[in-house]
Amino acid sequence: GKKPQRRKRELFVHERKLVKLFNRTFSKLKTWADTSDIAYLPLYLFSYKESGRLGAALKLVNKLLASTDLAAPKRKSLHEERIKLFEALGWTHWKAYDQRLLVSKFPPSFIPH
Repeated sequence: GKKPQRRKRELFVHERKLVKLFNRTFSKLKTWADTSDIAYLPLYLFSYKESGRLGAALKLVNKLLASTDLAAPKRKSLHEERIKLFEALGWTHWKAYDQRLLVSKFPPSFIPH
């Protein structure tokens, strides 16, 4: 069989190719469609994270959280995403703050409509 190190390198190369393909495809989508809708958020977040632009991802999440017309489930998932971004950035104090905020805004007994 293949050595583990070689297999790991092959997987990394394959992953990089998939990310490049995603970025080309997403770039083409932006020319055909208005991607400013929240439905495209996962695509933007993936793109920003893969390119190491965690600050841009955080800025986008914060902008959407500032919007008043979000339903509770979407708002909760945005808070959860922001917590992940804080963790990735190493901002443990902001992560802890947002975790407490999430529990206060969406207690475990909360059932979104």
